[in-house]
Amino acid sequence: MLAFWGLAVIAFIWVTLYPDAVYTFLGQSTVLEIEKMYNPTGAVQTETRAPDKDILMFGVYIYNNIGIAFQMFAGGVLLCFGAVFFLLFNSFYFGAIGAHIVNVGFEKTFFSFVITHGSFELTAIIIASAAGCQIGYALLNPSQFTRSYAMKKAAQTALPLIVGAFVMLVLAAFIEAFWSPRAIAHEIKFVVGTVCWTYVIYRLYRGMRYGT
Repeated sequence: MLAFWGLAVIAFIWVTLYPDAVYTFLGQSTVLEIEKMYNPTGAVQTETRAPDKDILMFGVYIYNNIGIAFQMFAGGVLLCFGAVFFLLFNSFYFGAIGAHIVNVGFEKTFFSFVITHGSFELTAIIIASAAGCQIGYALLNPSQFTRSYAMKKAAQTALPLIVGAFVMLVLAAFIEAFWSPRAIAHEIKFVVGTVCWTYVIYRLYRGMRYGT
């Protein structure tokens, strides 16, 4: 968790200080597409989305979220290295995008959109990585057990994490489809997002301290 946000902050500061650096990492076409999405006067932000499009996007977000989480989990199982790479890559990506959005003046549109569903989505992706790394580490260091038994024990421990991450990803997709794009005051979205982040951090704290 600290590594993810630490690198995101580094990327954010780097692109804030050197705005053109974003193009070396993301590419011009990607940057332009992101600007189009979060331009407060653009068509994406000003047009009302039909209800059937919300349902379609809900399915798309579930597919995308679970795909990323599976990539992270599988990368963890593969001796942990894959999960670490993908996690840090996504961290840098998020920080660079956030900084560029601030540089072009679209920060309210961007952060009010991502803050609520991001609390569940980003945390779930990190949890999926941790679950995969548990199994991958058991393969690397089975201690006094056989590798197969160590991986079996690690999988039993990782299963609740996987289930929890799945539930959080579905919830994140629901919020992203039906709440995040709504034309609601940015301040209200920031308040709701802060509540969600507070709840997620509280649950993580309880989980680490009490195992619940």
